[in-house]
Amino acid sequence: MSKKTYEIAVTPRSEKGSSAVRRARKTGLVPAVIYSKGKPGEMIYVKASAWQAAARHDVNLIALKGEGIDKLAAVKEVQFNTMKNSFIHIDFNEVASGEKMHGIVLIHAKHGDIPAGTANGGVLEQDLHELEVRCFPQDLPESIEVSVAALEIGDKITVQDLKLPAEIEAMADAGAVVFHLHQPRIKAETDSETPVEEPKAVEKKKKEDA
Repeated sequence: MSKKTYEIAVTPRSEKGSSAVRRARKTGLVPAVIYSKGKPGEMIYVKASAWQAAARHDVNLIALKGEGIDKLAAVKEVQFNTMKNSFIHIDFNEVASGEKMHGIVLIHAKHGDIPAGTANGGVLEQDLHELEVRCFPQDLPESIEVSVAALEIGDKITVQDLKLPAEIEAMADAGAVVFHLHQPRIKAETDSETPVEEPKAVEKKKKEDA
């Protein structure tokens, strides 16, 4: 499924320095930078509430619009403070509609699929959760859905097995494992008791008669 372009209002950022950034964060703004090919990074602010809404939709292709700004961009990096539960900084890469881009797409098993091998105790494991792809911006998929229903114990699905549209090129190693079904790992039972050393026989010397 192609990813819908999500629009976010942004404002230019002229102030530099950590103190200015801290003040902006207190007012609900997140500092960000738009990187464009052959140009210096463009500093902007994004409303934290707007970005939180975008993040809920697993967005990575954004239309950034504001005063003198109208750019299509892909998310490069998001810095998040887990202690304060707040966004620290966002980096965007500008993309041109007529040029191919690199993007990261999430991978998930098809909803409702139960691997055939689970009937024999098999355990499904996902080894690769996201995939880097190269395509035109309008072809960037929202996610990659993989059918795992046919997997038997010992089977695996690799990147080359993914049914990607012709316009999307996977950048990962073709042999990289995405899903595999394995036997349950049984921890070997070990005797935790420390073996007791038997006492050595001590030869008692007979007392000599005085």
